[in-house]
Amino acid sequence: MTSEKLGKDMMNKTVNIEIWNQHVRYNLELKHRVTIVTGFSGIGKTVLVNMIENIERYDVMSGIEIRASVDWKKLSVLKIYNLEKVMKYVKKAKVYFIDGGRSNEDVDKALFDLLTINDAMLVYVTRYDQSEYLKRLDYGIYTMKSQRNNEKIINYLVENEKGAC
Repeated sequence: MTSEKLGKDMMNKTVNIEIWNQHVRYNLELKHRVTIVTGFSGIGKTVLVNMIENIERYDVMSGIEIRASVDWKKLSVLKIYNLEKVMKYVKKAKVYFIDGGRSNEDVDKALFDLLTINDAMLVYVTRYDQSEYLKRLDYGIYTMKSQRNNEKIINYLVENEKGAC
């Protein structure tokens, strides 16, 4: 299978994730194999990844609630600074989240391999849209937006046109 076909043939469904705590709520609609989430510093990108990591680690004791169209226990956070080690022990997930910062080709290749082997999706949270390697898969670039509603911050994603960031 060529890299141009990956994503559309292997994962052609939308995954909806709603995750919240007492302060913030995220509504995510993932329509692409790779979802690149960008946004201003402080908008809540890393908070999203931390919430996924906390519910993954502490379950209901985390104080985080989640509703998803896939089993939420199939969501997993990868740490980019320790990716080589993580890849050896990674659990099979449906959606991987990574707080990316600036990536490099080795990291992107490892993520590409992981996604193709596991038939999974990736949410790549970063301030930069630089991952040319991952764009070989079906991808979408989104900007995180925020609004306040009754003392709670609601974050959501707005899809950018391809090439715009």
